[in-house]
Amino acid sequence: MKIKDIKKEDLELMSYDDLAYLILKEAGTKMKINNLFKEVCDLLSLGDDVFENKIADFFESLTTSKEFILLEDGTWDLKSNHKVKVSIEDLEDDTAEETESNSDDLEAD
Repeated sequence: MKIKDIKKEDLELMSYDDLAYLILKEAGTKMKINNLFKEVCDLLSLGDDVFENKIADFFESLTTSKEFILLEDGTWDLKSNHKVKVSIEDLEDDTAEETESNSDDLEAD
C-alpha cells in the first residue's frame, strides 16, 4: 500500500516514526532528518511551527527506535536496508581491553 492510498484520518492516527518508516520504505532512499520530518509534516498538513517545535522529539524517537539507523553521512535509513559489519580489528580491540581489565582486577587482589 502506498502512502497516498492511506486516508488522511488514518495518517493522523499514526506516530511520526511510523510515518517516517513508510516514507523511507516507499522512497527507497536515505534522507536527512529535516527532509524526512518535513515530509511527515506535509502528510499531516502541519505548519512550520509544529516542524520547529517537534523536530527534536522526532529525532529522539528515531534514535530510540530499533527500525532506523543514522548513517555516517548524517542521513537516516531503515536498519533493514543495512547489514551489520564487524571487523576482526574491532573484535581484537575488545578482547585486548577485556584482557587488560581482567589483569588489572587480578593485580588488585
